[in-house]
Amino acid sequence: MEKKLAPTKGENEFMLRIILIKLSCLCCTGSGAIKKLRVGPSHAELPAVIKDLLLVSKKDDDLAVRAKNALSTIAQQRGLNVVEPELDELDAHGNSHKADLVICIGGDGTFLSTLRKLGPLRHEAKILGVHGSRGLGFLHPLRMPQPDEDADLWATKIFDALLSDQFDLEDWWGLEARIEGKDKNWHWALNDFVVGRSSISRMVDLELQVDNDILVPQLKGDGMIVSSSTGSTAYSLSAGGPVLDPLIRSILVTPICSHTMMIRPMVLKHEKVLKIRRLDDNTESLLTADGQEAKALGHGETVEIRCSPKSIQIVKPNSKECSSPSYLEVLRSKLGFGKDRHAK
Repeated sequence: MEKKLAPTKGENEFMLRIILIKLSCLCCTGSGAIKKLRVGPSHAELPAVIKDLLLVSKKDDDLAVRAKNALSTIAQQRGLNVVEPELDELDAHGNSHKADLVICIGGDGTFLSTLRKLGPLRHEAKILGVHGSRGLGFLHPLRMPQPDEDADLWATKIFDALLSDQFDLEDWWGLEARIEGKDKNWHWALNDFVVGRSSISRMVDLELQVDNDILVPQLKGDGMIVSSSTGSTAYSLSAGGPVLDPLIRSILVTPICSHTMMIRPMVLKHEKVLKIRRLDDNTESLLTADGQEAKALGHGETVEIRCSPKSIQIVKPNSKECSSPSYLEVLRSKLGFGKDRHAK
């Protein structure tokens, strides 16, 4: 029987190095199972350094101002450069502010208005919404501190999560629209563009064209909603449209009180370009963006609408002390999905 030679010192060191490399790629859980671990994040996954913070809040709400002050104080203690412009000071066409992170405190209306007025910055900075109004706050992952809650401690938990890379990023896709022959620039909206009648209760006649193919020769009704997936839970939902996950990149078309019976809400691929032409001239018609900005639409004029080529990045903290609800949780809690209307 051959006598086995003992491994040399060099061989021992080599084997030990192999074992250490294998251990660095494995992790034992409490149950004894073994999972593969990523040795390190790729360059695309490395957390971006947050240096410049833009804080925007609903100015006529004391609780929102209190939350903004707390966030500003803690951010400056952490070494961030903080700018606190009034919402009216933001200008989508000449915004000189720079930021790695934008925190918006208020209701859904404040959030939508802030994003439009940020201009190109909305596609460059990360966006975090903090709900601070009596509305649904459907677009906000976080809530404001309660009146009896320590606002500084609340803000500390948020920045602990953000500055330690304990957050998720979601790409939300808005829409762009312009009136052919009138607008040089595209107008941007997160939720929806609506082509409809003005104040007089008369029907409008609209033609819908998708990629140079006429889909609806004539729609008689109150108008037409073109929304993003994010906007599917806004005006479109109340008009009978479906609920879409905001992470789906698509275009949703929903008629408003259509007198043309054979037309239903439609979900279209995001590459599609829509053209809505006004056929009637018996009432005033408007093109509105997120229900906040409006432009008159004359007889024979055409609105071109497309999915925005750039997304906005929504920040959702996910630490133990500061977590964001899932989209399904939001549907249950804020829209009442699955609730028994007879339950007390």
